[in-house]
Amino acid sequence: MSFRSDLPTYHVALSPDGQNVVTLNTVTLEMTICHNLKDAKKINYKGFRTVDTQNPRLCWSLAISNSINLGTHSDTLIGVSCFDRTDVLIKSTKRRSHKRYFSSRDLEEGYLNVRVSPYTWIISTWYQERIPTSIDDTGGVIRFLADNSPDTDVVMIHIQGISRTTIKSNYSDDGGKLKSDLCVKLAEHFLFPMIIATDISAAAEGSNPNLQLFQRSVEKNFFMAENYKFDLLEMYSLKTGELYRTFHIREEEVDKRLEAHGSAIFEISRNDILLAYCRGTNSISIYLMENSLEIVTKPFPNLYRINSIDFCHSDENLFIIGEEEKDEENGSTELVTVILIWQLFNESENSVIKIENTHNIIKFGKKFSTKQTEHYHRFASASGNIVAVNEETGEVCSIVDHPELNNALNPSISSISSKSKLTELDLQSNRGDVSTPLAQIYHYIYTLDGNFLDAKKESRNIIIGNAEPWVRLKQHPRISAYLNNEKTLQVILSFTTIQVWRRNDSSKYKRRLLYIWTSGRDERFDIQNFKIGNDEFFVELSLPFAKEHHTIHWPHKCSTLRDACKAIEYLNRQRGEPITPNKKQQFRDLARQTRNILKRIINKNPEVWSMADARYEIMQSLILGQCVSLIRSILFKKVEKDDKNPRGISSKLSNHLHFPRIYKWPEEKENDLQKKETDLQIAINSAGDRRKDTIIVGYLLNYYSDNAMINAGWMFTATQVLPELYDRNMDYYIHELFYKPCFGAKEIKIDTSLISRGDLFEGRIKPVHSLYIKPGLKRKPATKQHDRKAQIIQVIKSYFSYERLLEEVEELEETIKVKKTGLFMTEKHDPLGPTTTNVRIVPLPNFTVYTPGAFKDHSKVPLFRKILKLFTWPREYVVTEEANLSPFLRVIGRDSSAALFSNPAMAAVIDYKWASARDYCLRHFGLFVVFALLFSIITGSMEDGVHLKPNTNFKLYLFFQLIFFYLGYYLLFTEIVQLKHDGFVKYFTLYNCFDFVSCAAPLCLMIASNILSVTNLGDDSLSSKEAYSIFLAFITLMMWGEFFLMLRFFKQPANFIYIILNILKKIWPFFAFMLIVIFGIGHAMFILLRSPNEIGLTPSGSSYSILNASDSNPDTNNLYPNISVAQSFEVNSVTDNYFSHFWKSVESVFFWINGRWDQLDQWNFIPLDILAIVASILLVMIMQNMLIALMTNAFEEAQSSGEDAVLRHRADLIAEYEILEKPFGFTRKDRRYIYYIGKIDYQNDWMDKATTYRSTHNNTLLGDEEVDAEILEDEDSDEEVSKDGENEKCDEELISKTSLQEKVQGIEDKLEKVLELLNSGKE
Repeated sequence: MSFRSDLPTYHVALSPDGQNVVTLNTVTLEMTICHNLKDAKKINYKGFRTVDTQNPRLCWSLAISNSINLGTHSDTLIGVSCFDRTDVLIKSTKRRSHKRYFSSRDLEEGYLNVRVSPYTWIISTWYQERIPTSIDDTGGVIRFLADNSPDTDVVMIHIQGISRTTIKSNYSDDGGKLKSDLCVKLAEHFLFPMIIATDISAAAEGSNPNLQLFQRSVEKNFFMAENYKFDLLEMYSLKTGELYRTFHIREEEVDKRLEAHGSAIFEISRNDILLAYCRGTNSISIYLMENSLEIVTKPFPNLYRINSIDFCHSDENLFIIGEEEKDEENGSTELVTVILIWQLFNESENSVIKIENTHNIIKFGKKFSTKQTEHYHRFASASGNIVAVNEETGEVCSIVDHPELNNALNPSISSISSKSKLTELDLQSNRGDVSTPLAQIYHYIYTLDGNFLDAKKESRNIIIGNAEPWVRLKQHPRISAYLNNEKTLQVILSFTTIQVWRRNDSSKYKRRLLYIWTSGRDERFDIQNFKIGNDEFFVELSLPFAKEHHTIHWPHKCSTLRDACKAIEYLNRQRGEPITPNKKQQFRDLARQTRNILKRIINKNPEVWSMADARYEIMQSLILGQCVSLIRSILFKKVEKDDKNPRGISSKLSNHLHFPRIYKWPEEKENDLQKKETDLQIAINSAGDRRKDTIIVGYLLNYYSDNAMINAGWMFTATQVLPELYDRNMDYYIHELFYKPCFGAKEIKIDTSLISRGDLFEGRIKPVHSLYIKPGLKRKPATKQHDRKAQIIQVIKSYFSYERLLEEVEELEETIKVKKTGLFMTEKHDPLGPTTTNVRIVPLPNFTVYTPGAFKDHSKVPLFRKILKLFTWPREYVVTEEANLSPFLRVIGRDSSAALFSNPAMAAVIDYKWASARDYCLRHFGLFVVFALLFSIITGSMEDGVHLKPNTNFKLYLFFQLIFFYLGYYLLFTEIVQLKHDGFVKYFTLYNCFDFVSCAAPLCLMIASNILSVTNLGDDSLSSKEAYSIFLAFITLMMWGEFFLMLRFFKQPANFIYIILNILKKIWPFFAFMLIVIFGIGHAMFILLRSPNEIGLTPSGSSYSILNASDSNPDTNNLYPNISVAQSFEVNSVTDNYFSHFWKSVESVFFWINGRWDQLDQWNFIPLDILAIVASILLVMIMQNMLIALMTNAFEEAQSSGEDAVLRHRADLIAEYEILEKPFGFTRKDRRYIYYIGKIDYQNDWMDKATTYRSTHNNTLLGDEEVDAEILEDEDSDEEVSKDGENEKCDEELISKTSLQEKVQGIEDKLEKVLELLNSGKE
């Protein structure tokens, strides 16, 4: 578009709920408002007088809010903004002339240098006055956001970014007048994403301004941005500024971007389930909002350009306004406006309705030109309503409700059946010349013209006679009708089903099922009206007990796909009803024919299947119908078999036919989305106990995890069912799932400027480091000091709670620190070095998110009460119900295998959650350290001697005592709270026992010491001091042990502790065996040497002489030749004979392991020597070396799995911390996705390990060949059903009685004949 003087006269806008409409005359500056296009009312506002409407640089933006309830009356706000058209161009260093945007007349009138001052007016239609806001001096594209809250949010898009302000609902006083001091929140300013800044720069250098870009970028409460660099569509919430969803753009659309003739268009359905996206080409992509998955991309090859797309008619149709090229007589081409209505869920071959004559529907006026590309001011759409304004008269018309569109979308039965008139059948009296009594006719057969036929005579020509083989009575009533004169098309209305069959050729035994409808329950339906025509029928029926009414007009007004899926589900419930072999074969043929209906739809029109799966419970019916082969064909495709893929099947990574969903499609009167049972949950709940009964669960998990390498949204239903898999003993699926590549190699394309230097450094030294980043719109930095102060004051006034305050302070710090460069912020970061990987993502959405209401809301609790409770009582466990826990906590509480903790994704989740749990653990560690130091100071254990009474400053001693007892109370009751929550069995672990005893024992010692000191019951005897010293020594040792175990809060010491404990765990059986041997040898030594005198055994000691050290002559150096010092033994004393006491004997033998052979050389006794030799061989040579070997193996095993063990232990600490009360909220909020970086070597090692695991283990997610053969033995391909057992003659004749089944069949037939005779006798 070029800037010309013939500017648009009228602008139109719709409220977010589509109820209020406003128009603005840009010449007279008059506004008109109406509700539901009724009762138009002019707004008398005179505040636009200063605006020069003749200035060609003037540009307008118009918006209107929903109706606001002010108590006594309702109000509606109108937003009007004016700005200079050149303001939508980014400033550039190149000098650029704006003359090209104006006509010669404008230049002559001197408007080139007359700049338009930006202004914004928020006008109350009730008071017809302006409401002052913080964006009054700003101009841009203005929008009101849709919200259920009473306050009204206003968003403005301008060249500097995005501004948002909130108008409080109390702007009216009690007297019904506008308040003078309105409570308007200060505007929040966000910067554009970097890719939008690039778009603006490109548009500024070209000939098109950015006005239409700004208009198109806002949809509902979201800001849309196309990321051409990464081929992504980013959706940002205008409420919070966070990145809400990321949609992947398929490669075909990327290649077509160069052929685009228009700008990008976005449209969100009214129920917030679907997103329609046009990239400026002639194709439209449909996405699921809940998981950002692409459903289908439909091209419109005849369109030159698409100008508008809107959801309408309960989001079932997509309204498209586009332009086609029309050849003129002079050889030129002209663009002609056309309307296309894409019926999203229509199953016909042509689901697009085209309307070429649009002049009666869209009345733009004569000023409208198809050569213009900007139509934003002429159209307005919201909540399924579309209006257009006439450029000449200002008249507003509704496009969706136009009669021509309604006639095209909802043709009457007569118009649909214009080629063949429908004949209504008289089911009561029209019997023709049949001689059989009416009461004995069970099968009514009609021709196309409504004539009644004899069933017995027609049995050879009829296509299907018994359509429900599960019905026990052979003579059950049913109605058939031929739908053509050749009698090759038949509809049969039986007990609970309606079926349409076609005979393919002259052979009466070869037939095909075209349509099947079931009531879904064992209840016969009543027929109110039945009409037939050429290749069609119309029936009205009801279910009396269910009180349901159904209308079927085949093939026009019915859903062959959905009805066939419901029939499969119903047939599976009737699977065990047929009792004869013949009927079982008929039942299998009917089920196979029903599956073939679905297969034909998939092959001929997969787009229909994809859209139906995104709305209806298609997969649910297939799962409940146990259609294993059909499900496998939907999820997988055939590939060549090789060593890596011996099955020859692979998940479909494009052109998907199935999508995971959590929310069901809402009904017309439902406003909020309701959660439904997911397909995975249905597969798990309907699975049996056998391995083959769970194969569908494996199929779905394999399909989702393979596609998660492209988009992590595929796994968001798998996240919720992981705990359920453990409950149903399907953990083998989880072990294989966590070795999928998406759990270690799923990269994400994200702006690396969001990563701080500290995170980059941690990523270089840690195998996996989680990133606490918040993708979204960055806040615009303040340029003036008073602006920063105003922001701080606003934060403190509005959010005086710790959680909100922390969030605002973080954002404020980020705003102040960043540098401003034009439209966006940049920070100089070192690029990801060669030691780190690209940013990766955990493919489990909402894995750490709790269910709503799991934690109490403490935002309204006064800060003083929070602090007082924090210091007086330990935190309590507030999440007691397991169902309220996050999937992460539920999973780690059920599994501790290496498969779970050895993958990078789980390591990233633990690292992300550990940041908050670590602070709590370190706080507990610090309290214990202070507690232990005070204990040492008070008891004097750090000094020489023992101190029972204070001998220093009494006040200081008393102060230390008070602090000591307070910390002891706090630590002890922390353990008591945990004991109460966990129970005795779960609580008493090694760590918890040390935690409890190391707090309780010092308190008990100090209490006892103080009591004895105060009451003077204690004395200074050696026995008291001895007892005190013993208790003090062992308690001190216990506290050192607790300190040692608390080092598990740190990574490296935790690894060492794990190694030690793992060694003890591995060797204790052998060590116990070794102790038995030691006890045996010690016992033998005790028996041998307990009474040496009784066996005449005397120890041989040594004798000594007193020598002169200065004399070296041995003959003269003996000073006392007559004196000899001899060694004497008290053989019954433990000091001289260790083996005279049993326990001392065992202890002595134990120390033989260390080489201490005390008191053995003093006994000259051969049996003793034999015992010593045997003990040396067993204990030293054999068992000690075996012990060393076992310890070595245990060490190597523990060292190899030390990283996993640290993660496992941290996961336990996280699980304990997460369910504690948090009065100030979480320091780290749980995000939908968790991002991480790490060492490349670690990632590559895991990938090699995962590949090896998948190659050596059978792919349990796909089942094994034996299970597949057993499951699929009853399911066929798409081939036509054979003639065996299908014709009516074969249905009714008896088979030979040569087996037990034949005898049962004969008895059944005889009973039926008896019943017939009894019935005829009664008549």
